[in-house]
Amino acid sequence: MTRAIVLSLVLAGLAGLQARRQPLAKEIESSSDVAWLERVATDSRFAESEDASRPRYVAVKNSRVVAYVRLGALGTPESVAAIARIESAARGRSIQPPRIVPGGRINHAAPHMGDSTWTIAAAAALADGRRVGALTFDWYGPRSLFVATEVEGRWSRPHLVPIAVPDEPVITLEPLAAGRLRIRFSPGRRQGEIMSQIHPTPDAVEVTLAEVERDSDGDGWTDVEEQYLELGFRSVDSDLDGVPDNRDAAPGYKDDPNGTDPAEAQIIQRAVFAMFGFTESPGALFVGDDSRKVQLSGLPGPVFYRAARGGVRVTWKIVERTASEATVEMTDFENVLAASGNAVKLRRIGDGWYVVSIRGLWIS
Repeated sequence: MTRAIVLSLVLAGLAGLQARRQPLAKEIESSSDVAWLERVATDSRFAESEDASRPRYVAVKNSRVVAYVRLGALGTPESVAAIARIESAARGRSIQPPRIVPGGRINHAAPHMGDSTWTIAAAAALADGRRVGALTFDWYGPRSLFVATEVEGRWSRPHLVPIAVPDEPVITLEPLAAGRLRIRFSPGRRQGEIMSQIHPTPDAVEVTLAEVERDSDGDGWTDVEEQYLELGFRSVDSDLDGVPDNRDAAPGYKDDPNGTDPAEAQIIQRAVFAMFGFTESPGALFVGDDSRKVQLSGLPGPVFYRAARGGVRVTWKIVERTASEATVEMTDFENVLAASGNAVKLRRIGDGWYVVSIRGLWIS
């Protein structure tokens, strides 16, 4: 048998093996390998590499959720210990946007929503050698302007300029003297008369970069951002709960130790973590209805207990609870054609409550 024939047979065998491999999420659903499941849930890069070698099925952020849920469904001492390590690794993480990586992926805060990439809408050179770029996001409510600076090829994180803008506006930047910047807007291809009324964007604004980037209390949030988000720009810990604002998943809320049933709080905390803890999105979640307020941790972005005109609006409610099982119904709403409802089921294992399944109820 010639070497060419042998090589062809080997390649054909590898192709057949690849074709027989299940998508990552499907493989997770039947796995009992606690160490592997823990690593998928904890290590996003490892999960990416595992997903890349399998047929595509769902986004990696969803597969990581499935791994976390599978550990709860196994319900063994080993899998429960793995859940504790996953949650511990996430606890105290930064809830602020990361540095910009042009072309890199930006995950959406809602698990069912598609993701996007870092795209700088406009850039200009500054007199001090830096570059400045403009971007738009709906992380904290209505789609707004953000600016970032680049030094030697490395971009800062984006900083909020609280000006609502429509989708895909045309932006131009004009550096001025004394560190000021003129930002001009013109209608984009998706902006019609109705959108102009919903988002009355000015023709141009002027900002001073030093003011946009000022962080008086040194907690990582700028003064502008903290005032916009109703946090204290002179306090590292706005809600005085002992967790600094840049690592507090609910930076404007302090738990009342006498106001919540501990078991009920844990049920909601784990349901919220399962749904939103693996997206790697800095986008905020707004809870503006009568959903039970609880202290949260381990999320990649902040939660605010108030209504918002944009961003991701979330509700949750325990709709069923027995001595051993509970179900939390959760909804998220981004737009009239972008929303979902899910039933998160938990089981009591020992002294704790653990997520064992997530069932989609509806999606629009």
